Amino acid sequence: MAWVRIDDGFADHPKLAKLGMLRPVAGWLHIAALCYASRHLTDGYIPTGQVPQLVSVSQDLESLVEALVEAGLWHRRNGGYVIHDYLQYNPSKQQVLGVRKQAAERQARFRNA
Repeated sequence: MAWVRIDDGFADHPKLAKLGMLRPVAGWLHIAALCYASRHLTDGYIPTGQVPQLVSVSQDLESLVEALVEAGLWHRRNGGYVIHDYLQYNPSKQQVLGVRKQAAERQARFRNA
């Protein structure tokens, strides 16, 4: 199981305040994107086609995404989006795979002992 790290000041971060009335739903989309990036080891990248799969919302999804981009929480990149500062708070794919490899080796040594 992977974990995503969220700063404890996230809920009152000024970038969330920029979302205005979209804050609850766009904020939830952002959290879902963080979880997706962590679970799939994307280093914070969210493909455009994956965005509709993250949440079910009654609002126009494009307006939520645009709000996240305008607030500086997401950046457009190569057919998708990158979560701002994702790798500053969360381990990279390379780091996670390294930790997993070390754990597997440690377990194998234990089993063979």
